[in-house]
Amino acid sequence: SWLERHPSADRAALQQQLRRLQAEGIFSRCAAELLAEQTRRESEDEASFAREAEIASRHVYKNPDLFSYGEVSQRSMFDPRFVAIVEACRHGNKATPGVSMDDLRQYGLRQVLEDVYFLPVFSPSFCSALHSEFSHFSDHSPVKTGRPNTMNRDGLLLDELRPIRAWLDRLRSDWLQPLVDCLLPEAANGAKLDSHRAFTVRYLPGRDTGLGYHYDNAEATLNVCLTDSNSYHGNALYFGDLVEPKLGGGCPLISPERLEALPGVEQRLGWGLLHPGLRMHGVRRLLEGTRLNLILWLRASRLRNRLCPRCWRRPECTRLSQRYGDGMT
Repeated sequence: SWLERHPSADRAALQQQLRRLQAEGIFSRCAAELLAEQTRRESEDEASFAREAEIASRHVYKNPDLFSYGEVSQRSMFDPRFVAIVEACRHGNKATPGVSMDDLRQYGLRQVLEDVYFLPVFSPSFCSALHSEFSHFSDHSPVKTGRPNTMNRDGLLLDELRPIRAWLDRLRSDWLQPLVDCLLPEAANGAKLDSHRAFTVRYLPGRDTGLGYHYDNAEATLNVCLTDSNSYHGNALYFGDLVEPKLGGGCPLISPERLEALPGVEQRLGWGLLHPGLRMHGVRRLLEGTRLNLILWLRASRLRNRLCPRCWRRPECTRLSQRYGDGMT
């Protein structure tokens, strides 16, 4: 055990601290919190399905045709450079002569790190329409979605909005799959990205103004800014180490000084950051204004069925009647 490997002085100090924590009731409170979280997670899917049904019956969308996938709508959705990047990616990857980074850079692609890319995705007009639709939901819907994730408080869980789900499926399979295959071949190891978790996050004074150092529950992540950069100040995304997927792994320790020195990326309207889910990252503090982002966690069941990205063990799954859950099958 740990105690057996350390000097008696260390053991005595640790035992004294453990006795103090026990006397203060820390262990019992932690056990109660863990039990409450387990109960919440076990009931979350049922609660989510109930919210989805109520949203479908009560919410009136501002522009119900926004997420149609006709040829004209596709041209208005995407930045033309994004279409060119994806078309180039369909013809090869970084390891083949089908496409080169020089080919992709001419369309605006910027390589931030070895496996972090900054690229134009949506047109400004489509960003404005998305921003308007999501803000309309936040301000006027009689039913709220679930939280976007465990770290952000403000945003929408888009998986609960039925008109958007088909659009997200097409976005993942038709556009983001070839992008990940080409630019992040090691993230999914050639596996099909067959599910996702999609949500918005909003940063504003007095609420969430930044985000701590973490990695995503995803094989790959696309994070697109829907707000003009003149509407806010600060809030750059920064990137650190790559997490090693192994038992006992987790967020690598990092000093506050090194964390502050990590390179950041100032986001731009309609541009997205594409990176492996296991690439550590965070969001620096918002100084003024508000920012809204659309985020997709892209997942591959072939990988997740073998290794859970939370505990690094083979998962024991509970079958869902619909939707994607955590991406296992």
